Amino acid sequence: MAFNSVAPNLFQGIAAHVKARIDVALKSTACWIIAVIALAIAAAFFCAAGFVVLAARLGAIEACLVFGAAFVVVALAAAIVLVLLKRRAARTRASVAHALDPQALAVGAEIYRLLGGRRAASMGLLGAFIVGVLLSRSVPRK
Repeated sequence: MAFNSVAPNLFQGIAAHVKARIDVALKSTACWIIAVIALAIAAAFFCAAGFVVLAARLGAIEACLVFGAAFVVVALAAAIVLVLLKRRAARTRASVAHALDPQALAVGAEIYRLLGGRRAASMGLLGAFIVGVLLSRSVPRK
């Protein structure tokens, strides 16, 4: 069997698979967008219903103040989560920079040079050394 007769079928199968995955991704994204929009509209109606109930019990001004305070609390919670995520990302970047310590890399290079021609064994030992160094270090606290 010649290569020319096998290659088009192989590439057609791969192309069909990629097309199917893209199709599923686009359809699922469209469904997620519709769901988020519907959820936002439902939340607006729930807020309107809550406002009507509070306005009937407390008055319009008090209902506005209650809903304003509730949304301020939600905004503050989101801001706190954002600050915590940024701090965590900064610590992760610091630990990655700490893991690429020049001394550790120099020791790893020296081990690789000492082991010489047995590439598979030396690469395995070098990888084990690097993993050991990374696992033995702790993230510096500020």
